[in-house]
Amino acid sequence: MAHPPRYPLFTLLGHVATWLPSGSPALRVNLLSAASDAIAVALVFVIVHRLTSRREVDLRHGWPPLVPAATVALLLASSMPFWPYAVVERRRRHEAA
Repeated sequence: MAHPPRYPLFTLLGHVATWLPSGSPALRVNLLSAASDAIAVALVFVIVHRLTSRREVDLRHGWPPLVPAATVALLLASSMPFWPYAVVERRRRHEAA
């Protein structure tokens, strides 16, 4: 049974991903999972970068806002709550085999 917050959308997108012409359906859904998690990390990077950058500082030194943005994005990508959900489909496939 699909439940909120993103599982119904992921189920629909997973069904669309199975229409891709190459690889097994499990591989296609795994690629969808990896792509959606990469997009989430990229969005966090962009949001933190915009929140920490100021126009007058960016004109002289463009890299200081990149440090907190990259740090937060990497912490999210490797965090214990986020990482297992990024690879959950892959683990289920191996457990079933």
